[in-house]
Amino acid sequence: MSAAHTTIERTTSHSLPIFVISLKRRFDRLQHMQALLGARGLDAEFIEAVDGTVLTSEQRGRYDRRRALSVYGAEMNAAEIACHLSHQKVYQTIVERGHDMALVLEDDIECDADFGDLLAGVLAGPRPEWLILRLQSSKGAIIRGDRPSTQGDRIEVVHGRTLARVRSGVVGGCAYLIRREGAVRMLRYAERPFMPIDQTMDRYWENGITPYVLRPFPVRQSPGIASEISTRKVRPVFSVYGTATRRMRRAADGVRKRLFAVTRLGGWRRFARMDRALNVLARSLAWRAAEILPGRFHV
Repeated sequence: MSAAHTTIERTTSHSLPIFVISLKRRFDRLQHMQALLGARGLDAEFIEAVDGTVLTSEQRGRYDRRRALSVYGAEMNAAEIACHLSHQKVYQTIVERGHDMALVLEDDIECDADFGDLLAGVLAGPRPEWLILRLQSSKGAIIRGDRPSTQGDRIEVVHGRTLARVRSGVVGGCAYLIRREGAVRMLRYAERPFMPIDQTMDRYWENGITPYVLRPFPVRQSPGIASEISTRKVRPVFSVYGTATRRMRRAADGVRKRLFAVTRLGGWRRFARMDRALNVLARSLAWRAAEILPGRFHV
């Protein structure tokens, strides 16, 4: 297992670190990634993933159940918590080592043959405005880019692909470039897991990380490798107050999302300060709604 970094160079002559999150017990995945990247002339450092089948009490204790039910609307399963913590390990590594930028990959992907050249093309440009550039998505509307919000604003063209700023969640955390400031923000925003890592990234109106994509996407999940994360959500039975709070939280999210979309870059700082006031308002309205309209909410 190599701990060396890719030889792709920026104009500043610093190499781009590539980190692959890989489960220790899935040696087949490690071999798959070594072969995949090796065929593209890329070398990576493998980061041992947190294993959801053997979470420690400390790791389980970091899970923010209350926030998950309020924001995600469901319980996170052990594999989702482990995946979230694994990405945080990479963010911490990026910050501690002082990397300006890094490529983060999961170990169940496929990528295009020109992936190495594509990375070099992205890095050859001027200092980017993005903090995280998503290279994979599971969301059909984002993959197609067939609506104004998902098509977004074209920033530049790299090797025939469009780098765009979008106004929608991307859904997908298998492959992305991340700058150090992006890693800092993700560590600060989601120190305690409350929803899957890709959806945590997608809460751009709260974390201040505007979504950017490179399309057509050069990376996709491998159809031949079964996911470790179940797609089934554990839906709790909410109380009247819990249901009302959840609905008001979603309404408040909608307001913040639209405000962010209007202000674009830089606007997040102003509206991030509104979070506490909006959450207090949501709780107040939830209590009032539960009192006035008890029949409208499911207990």
